[in-house]
Amino acid sequence: MYSTVINAVLSSSPDYNLLFESLCWPQESWPQTEQVEALTALVEALGPFLIDSNLTPTLLTGANRSCIRDKIESVIWSKCLPFLWRISAGSGDDARCRESTAAVCRLLAVCVGVCGGNVRTEVVSSILPSLPRIWEELLAPGTLSVQVATEVLAALMPLITADEDLTLDTLNCALSSIRSLPDDLVSKVMVRIILTLLNCCIDAKSSSILKRLLDDVCDWHSTEPTPVVTERTLLCLTVLSDHLLKSHSTTSYRSRETDPRLCPEFWRIVQEGLTHRDSVSRKRALYLLKRCAALSEEEGFEAHSSTSEEGRTQKGGGLQKYSLSVFIFCQNQT
Repeated sequence: MYSTVINAVLSSSPDYNLLFESLCWPQESWPQTEQVEALTALVEALGPFLIDSNLTPTLLTGANRSCIRDKIESVIWSKCLPFLWRISAGSGDDARCRESTAAVCRLLAVCVGVCGGNVRTEVVSSILPSLPRIWEELLAPGTLSVQVATEVLAALMPLITADEDLTLDTLNCALSSIRSLPDDLVSKVMVRIILTLLNCCIDAKSSSILKRLLDDVCDWHSTEPTPVVTERTLLCLTVLSDHLLKSHSTTSYRSRETDPRLCPEFWRIVQEGLTHRDSVSRKRALYLLKRCAALSEEEGFEAHSSTSEEGRTQKGGGLQKYSLSVFIFCQNQT
């Protein structure tokens, strides 16, 4: 409905300054969701004409294009981000805050998409510092809460993954944050940032990110094999399990480098999880073990490993050693 109305308005050669002013909200007010959605529809409708000057050249002059682009960028810095900072500084997490956050995040993503690469880099670079920090109750001025920052990054992810450097920076910040944030926020970072990042990437890039994630999680546990780290790495591996433990027959990009069953440290994490003092961690470890067993049975994994080249046979032997010990443990527990 919004797009139909906006297109009708645009076709009448409106006063763009007045149109933007009527849809933007005063600095200290709380915008209505419908108002934010209408402004989003306006920016979406104008986007093609700003990006491609060959489209309906009579609709916008060169001067108008430049002016409108400036107004859209102003929406980012003077409306969207200040409002998100305001939500972050509040103590509530009610339905109103969540609804407004979602609407403004969508508006922000549309505006960034229209403004292009430089603005995209500036916006993402201003948000990433909100993630990799020691958890504090009080936020520094201009800093988003982790809850809000994850929603913003999730909305921007299709734009982020178009830039290799931004993708790497986002991944690094997310990996850093999972070592310091509380469990509930780690879950949010994993689901809203990491999983969204994987889902937005093409096959080869997704495989590379998966390898980086698996290596980072396993290296962390290898250097700090404490109960707390075991608990955290099990959480991460469980969230990633649908990507890590996917049958080769259902995807074209799976490689042995991203198969956790061939990683001895993965099995150490599972083994320590099965005897962990935390019941949730024990359940996660058992879940991962069952997923591995089901996938191995589906693929005939052991037979495949035994016929591989010498280097892979050694990996398969490591898998059999660790999986056998875990299997024996599980049998003794039943």
